[in-house]
Amino acid sequence: MDSTSFKQPKLESSEAFPSVFVRNHREIKEKKKEAADRILKIVNAAWHKGRWSGNEQEYRYEVSILERTISTLTTDIIVLHTSYYEICGRIMDCATWGKMKIPTQDWSHLDSSYLDSLIRLYKTPQGARRALFTKRDKKTQDRFRADVLEAYDAFNDEGAVWCVITKQHPYPRNVKAAQIVRYNVGEVTAAHLFGPPDSRDGHLMGAKNALPIHEYYEKLFDDGGLVIVPDTEAGPNCWKTQWLYGEDEWRPGGGDLLPSGQELHNRPLKFKNDFRPAARYLYFAYCMDLLRRQRHEAPGWWKGNGRLNAETNGVWATPGDYMRTSTLRTLARRVGHLEEDEALAFSGESAADIAGGNERADSVHSDIVSQASMKALIPWHWLKDIGDLEVATEEEEEDEDEDEDEDEDEDEDEDEDEEEEEEEEDEEEEEEDEAYYTDDQNDGTVF
Repeated sequence: MDSTSFKQPKLESSEAFPSVFVRNHREIKEKKKEAADRILKIVNAAWHKGRWSGNEQEYRYEVSILERTISTLTTDIIVLHTSYYEICGRIMDCATWGKMKIPTQDWSHLDSSYLDSLIRLYKTPQGARRALFTKRDKKTQDRFRADVLEAYDAFNDEGAVWCVITKQHPYPRNVKAAQIVRYNVGEVTAAHLFGPPDSRDGHLMGAKNALPIHEYYEKLFDDGGLVIVPDTEAGPNCWKTQWLYGEDEWRPGGGDLLPSGQELHNRPLKFKNDFRPAARYLYFAYCMDLLRRQRHEAPGWWKGNGRLNAETNGVWATPGDYMRTSTLRTLARRVGHLEEDEALAFSGESAADIAGGNERADSVHSDIVSQASMKALIPWHWLKDIGDLEVATEEEEEDEDEDEDEDEDEDEDEDEDEEEEEEEEDEEEEEEDEAYYTDDQNDGTVF
């Protein structure tokens, strides 16, 4: 085939490329996300200042809707950042090979819905490029659990598995290798946060990023209700659990077999050997839990109004010893909704760190981290109320629909009655006419 039989589109300037359209689309989503964040801050401020016009359940429901909107926009922004070149290339391929009938000189003809469809493609396991949108296979999970339990010497002679919180051997199937930094943060973001990994397994799949604990406590960690902090009174490299919420929010205790609520507050962890989790991962989890709580608390809660922060003040070393402070500052603003001066104080970032930072990289990785923890941004004790409100709302809508249906049925019945009455009247008139005509005809009267 002659090489001239197929003509390549001529692109005269960089503005002709779809990259401009993709960037604009990303900026629009970023502005929408910023707007949703501002609304969330306004709603929280109105609630804490007593200016919220609705009840608490309605407030929590409104917050949950905003959080879901922010979550969706954040995911889209992550895709547009991390798969930027793939998406631009895909659009160019479609235009070049005639799959899209658009002028290649004017990409404004592209519909944003088309780009959203590409974003959805890159969220699927087939198109995903990041751990945020992929899941570990079962073999990987089983291997990770086995490595963690072996590192902590968690098995006894009978095959039972040690839980560092209960200090007992529950049934093996009930003990999980709970990750401290979530898997969906991704290894690239973890390397940005913590630097090069010490293990060949990386940051996320290394044994130092996990604890052998009962599945009940794994859920508490995921929900942001429980944190692990240094136990300075017991000595170096000692740890204890703390319940993140106040005394009025403690769950009932579960006794010696499965401690909960107040029994978990300041409870020392007990290990079977000298192997310990990495302090930087525990510090990161602690910061994220604190920021999650601050997100829906009154401004300044994290400084000492929170019981947890007051009790753990000073137990951690300089934040820079554990993770990148510039990213922590960005997280403080995005997750905790802290003002700039508060975010600086929270992160411990110095002027030198700010000068040498990469704002764009911090922004992208902060989005990934916040999205990975988005499940826990709504406090666990809200979820039932939110669910009840959603059910109540659905029931109200169903009742309204039923009422509307009943009204429609009544209207239909009335219409049918009217039609029947009209038909009966017509029949009576016809009968009268027929009788009249017959009588007239009998009389020989002609019309």
